[in-house]
Amino acid sequence: MGPFRLLGRLGAGGMGQVYLGRGPAGRTVAVKRVRVELLDDEEAFRQRFAREVEAARRVRGPFTAPVVAADAYAEVPWLATAYIPGMALGEAVDTFGPLPAHTLGAVARGLADALVAMHAVGLVHRDLKPANVLLAVDGPIVIDFGIALLDGATALTRTGHTLGTLGFMSPEQFERADVGPASDVFSYGAVLAYAATGRLPFGSGPWPVLLANLTGRDPDLADAPEAFLPLLRACLDKDPSRRPTPTRARALVPTGTDEDLPGGWLPVPLAHALLRIAGRALDAEGMPDPPAEDFGDAPGRAAGVVPDDPANEATDDPRFAPIAGPAVEDTADSLGFGPTRVGAEPARDAMPGDPDDLPDGASSPAAAPAARVVRATGAGRGGSHRLPSTRSRYTVVVAVAVVVALTAGLLVWRGFGDGTSNAAHSSTAFPVGLLLPDERAERTVRPAFEARIRHLCPDCTVRFAQADRQPDVQRVQVDAMISAGVRALVLGPVDPKDAAPAVTRAREHDIPVVSFDKLAAGPVAGHVSFDFRAVGRLQAQALLDAVRAAGGPHRGSIVMLNGRAGDRAGNEVKRGAHAVLDGEVTIGREYDVEDAGGPKAQQVIGDALTALGGPRQLIGVYAADDTMAAGVLRGLSAAGVGQPVPLTGQDPDSAALRRIIAGTQTVSVLKPGGPEAEAAAEMAITLGRGEPLARVNAARDNGTTSVPTVALAPVALTRANVKELLPTLPGLDMREVCTAELASACALLGLG
Repeated sequence: MGPFRLLGRLGAGGMGQVYLGRGPAGRTVAVKRVRVELLDDEEAFRQRFAREVEAARRVRGPFTAPVVAADAYAEVPWLATAYIPGMALGEAVDTFGPLPAHTLGAVARGLADALVAMHAVGLVHRDLKPANVLLAVDGPIVIDFGIALLDGATALTRTGHTLGTLGFMSPEQFERADVGPASDVFSYGAVLAYAATGRLPFGSGPWPVLLANLTGRDPDLADAPEAFLPLLRACLDKDPSRRPTPTRARALVPTGTDEDLPGGWLPVPLAHALLRIAGRALDAEGMPDPPAEDFGDAPGRAAGVVPDDPANEATDDPRFAPIAGPAVEDTADSLGFGPTRVGAEPARDAMPGDPDDLPDGASSPAAAPAARVVRATGAGRGGSHRLPSTRSRYTVVVAVAVVVALTAGLLVWRGFGDGTSNAAHSSTAFPVGLLLPDERAERTVRPAFEARIRHLCPDCTVRFAQADRQPDVQRVQVDAMISAGVRALVLGPVDPKDAAPAVTRAREHDIPVVSFDKLAAGPVAGHVSFDFRAVGRLQAQALLDAVRAAGGPHRGSIVMLNGRAGDRAGNEVKRGAHAVLDGEVTIGREYDVEDAGGPKAQQVIGDALTALGGPRQLIGVYAADDTMAAGVLRGLSAAGVGQPVPLTGQDPDSAALRRIIAGTQTVSVLKPGGPEAEAAAEMAITLGRGEPLARVNAARDNGTTSVPTVALAPVALTRANVKELLPTLPGLDMREVCTAELASACALLGLG
């Protein structure tokens, strides 16, 4: 999947199968292949998948693990997360009994910190449960953001399916889907209560019984350590408004439970179990490829489809015995954001490979995972959980080393089976990535880009995606390009500042990034764009000429609506405009418009007219782009301005052309997509071949580096040259331009 070699199946759930995988640098990951055919609207699913992957990627903290890569737009969407050898909290409690106080305290603090990190980026987990809390050597880890909810977004779940896990759901989850962070705090309390007592705090049974218990009785906290009762009762309050925040919950964790114990935070049997789990992951290094049927390639089964019968999810292939074990517990609608645990055998208090440690009926270590193991001695509430011997301490040290090696990606595997190894870089043919911000850019840029690539490198391929103006979707698309092994990536950023981490990730994979049009932040290798100061000069000169033709600058003032203050291209455009206008005309009001949308421009021009004392004082409007120009015209109309006012714009579409033909907009600045696309293709091929750039004529600072740039000349579009320039606007439907109302005006200009 992508750049990851799959070593064996870890488990499966309603939304897909999970595999142990290893990347080209040796990093061990858990890869989930998603079952798209189960969803009603595949395209909507892919977009939500991309958004939630990005949300999960933004979660940062020592008690969560990162999303490594994903591709929401692959034929079979997939997600790779950090693989951490560990045991689920539910399995640990079931095997060894309730956690001792010092371990419970560490879990309570770690989970609280994980919730703080998730909620800080607007992510609500909604399925916090013991199966989604991984106990690793170096602390608890929250996994599986599979049905997480972004603020204001639609969850990745199918109609009619429960959002959560019975026994750990908050009361409000039974009533509605749009639960908030307080719901996670309730689940946090339920998880801790279970870890402390080995029982569900409101009992078990079908959801009507649980709902009745949730609303009609107090939680069962008998046998819970007394010092934890204030925390548990506060978190399990039935009223969400009275529950503590995760930060406050952490403060309620009793002190004195985190002393520096000789054996660390884990009980001895659990520490030994984690060592065995890590060892099985290491054993997977030499395993053969999984059988074809694991990937849906067997006769009679479509690729990507997994069986619905849970009994069919296990594999009898002895090659997979070292990592088989119980399947990964996976919520029916979970996509599995977060690290995935290996299906671990029940833990035992002995070193791996000890013959005497096998349970009754087990004849060999390979048979041990399938056997039932009696709860280990000393794991109950009265037992000792310290590590009394040097041997035990050594076990923990070795386990820590193994976990660190796995999670840091220091294990180098033999071979890389998808053809994106270093050997591919010696070939003259290679894949090039093209990521554009929206559908309009796709229409105007993609055909010329692909044609130029075919001319320069006939055997090269182009991998394409557009982000529909969503930065989070574009970040996921960059990761998909990395996973696909592109040799060079052309990126038209939706948000230049936001693109820096994605550009950095591409650079770390030795993929040069060509920033297209807008200059992305980060270690960009090259930039293809237009001379933005020239854009501003063209706009301003056309505005000044129109003001002079209408009677001169002395009649009043102009209003300037610039782009966002922090946008480098917008700042360059503004500088170019001021170079022409300063000293030639009075600038009555000037605004840096953070939201470039039309409604904001309409509001701003209304405020400007009020500040100027009315429409009569207005002699012209400088608008940085055509979206603003449309908003300005609506604002002028609302203020009763009937006569056309000189007005500028940039990046014309059909609506802007209609305004120019009708005479309500003076000028738009055209940045022809064809030449820009061709220059970007040339730069991508040059960088992909490892050759030095030759066509650059400028250098631009993006805050990280000085970027070699090909700066093209823009063109002013007016009524005088609209017929001449129309052929440079590919995909334009003249029926949308020369409407019935503009038929006579179009005829005068010779437009069909």
